[in-house]
Amino acid sequence: MTSILPTVNPFTLPIAGHPVFVAEMRQTRRKPPRRYALWSLLWLVLPIVVIVGVSLLLMRDWRTFSGLVQFMLAGVFLFGAYLDVASLLSSVNSVSRDFAQVKMDLLRLTPLHEAGIIAAKHALSLVRTRRLTLVLVGARVGVLAAAVMSDATLLGVGQLLSAGLQLGLVALIFLVFVLEPFWRNEMITSLGIYVAALNRSSLSLLLTAGFSMGVVWVLSLMIVGVASFGLGLMASLLLSNVGYSSLDGSLLFGLWFNMFFLVLLASAIYGFYHLLERWCLRAALRCLKRAE
Repeated sequence: MTSILPTVNPFTLPIAGHPVFVAEMRQTRRKPPRRYALWSLLWLVLPIVVIVGVSLLLMRDWRTFSGLVQFMLAGVFLFGAYLDVASLLSSVNSVSRDFAQVKMDLLRLTPLHEAGIIAAKHALSLVRTRRLTLVLVGARVGVLAAAVMSDATLLGVGQLLSAGLQLGLVALIFLVFVLEPFWRNEMITSLGIYVAALNRSSLSLLLTAGFSMGVVWVLSLMIVGVASFGLGLMASLLLSNVGYSSLDGSLLFGLWFNMFFLVLLASAIYGFYHLLERWCLRAALRCLKRAE
């Protein structure tokens, strides 16, 4: 289940001791490394070092550096879309393969409960996509660091520090850039399990997976857009009715508004991912119980 602070190491989850999880991990080459924390840190830090290193080399030419930051930002968004597709396919193939090979029917003949089987499949999908998730988080932090260096070159360190405090830069890194890929990965993998439990035909499975991914992308954009529009409307109403004439009042309002916007946006994203994940896992469990 999605939590505020997701588990970076899926092997520490309680479901990692489930027989289905243990059996499938024995059959795959991706066995748990002895130093999982060290490897996780490596996949997280490596993109940051590469992006920041390239940015430092091109910082002298401001136009090239600014274009590079925009190019890397677009690359991060594309990699995020690739991670969504990889997460969906990972969970879809895991469950559909068991149905095709009649393994799921054999598992249901054992004393294992269907809920444990679904949870184990979900955890296995997280293991398969955890490396890509860590790389995405590292790339996001690296691009954000490059953007901060770009602003520091234009504004100066003093003005950048003031702007960072006013915009809640630390909260932005922690809430959106670091935690959101983990939440999204857990939600997308649960969606793939539900799609696989709902369909038996390969064609219908492919069409349903593509349609569901498109719906998730549209809903995500709608949530961000509605939250931004609502906060902007509230800010305009407050400023028109109250108004701030002093500089201190403006800074205080900016700090309060931006922090409130970040908290609301993070809560909306987390709530959407959490509710959709729970619904998908429960719906997959109902489909598995009804399967003949």
